[in-house]
Amino acid sequence: MKTSCLVFVIAVAVTALPSPAGTRPGYGGQAAQAPPVAVPPSADERRELEKKLTELAVRVKALAARKADPALVADVDIYRKAAEYIGRFPEEFATKAFTPDTVAQEWAAKTLDVFTWNFAKWLRGDVRVKDDRFVSAGDIADDNLILFGDPGSNSVMARVIAKLPIRWTKSEIEIGTRTFSAADHVPVLIYPNPLNPKRYVVINSGHTFGDEDFRGTNAWLYPRLGDYSVVKANGDVALSGFFDEQWRFK
Repeated sequence: MKTSCLVFVIAVAVTALPSPAGTRPGYGGQAAQAPPVAVPPSADERRELEKKLTELAVRVKALAARKADPALVADVDIYRKAAEYIGRFPEEFATKAFTPDTVAQEWAAKTLDVFTWNFAKWLRGDVRVKDDRFVSAGDIADDNLILFGDPGSNSVMARVIAKLPIRWTKSEIEIGTRTFSAADHVPVLIYPNPLNPKRYVVINSGHTFGDEDFRGTNAWLYPRLGDYSVVKANGDVALSGFFDEQWRFK
């Protein structure tokens, strides 16, 4: 939608992960802002969505009729299901942005799309996606949160950013002793959730292996980034590193 941004919080309960060992004070950041107000799609936008939904439904039926590879049918059908869900609950996906579209929002949308697609295809499950406005105290208590967007578009991220070891403003990103332009870089990291240190918060990342790796062996399914990273708009890694056992920079 032209005047809206897609904002997601994926709550993923990963019981196999050990509890975070301590926390580390952050550098400070932006103050939390009020949750965004839902912006319903226009009539033209809804017609475009319904048109795409019809096209995808026809394509899925045609593939099934030709007895195409079930994996291929599933690949197409997941987009039909997503369009159908957005059509039924547009208020959960359309929120007016506090800031203009940024490289972080573009990166988040692309990364989330690949993450959910690969998760459904290869891990045979659907990730649980929530609008940032609907993340509850129960979600924070029980789940690890994967936050997509930036502090201006994601209200949950705005609540925690000041307590993460990162300073992220509209103009720059500071991690450790390094500073990067926010105009063409995006921070990616995992850290104990400041709202609940027994759980984790992840910023702008799902698993960092992709479709080609899933097609290989399990030996290829390993993280491509460290605990914290800064990536360029084109996906190149500008910085990547690990925290120590106390979640401090090494």
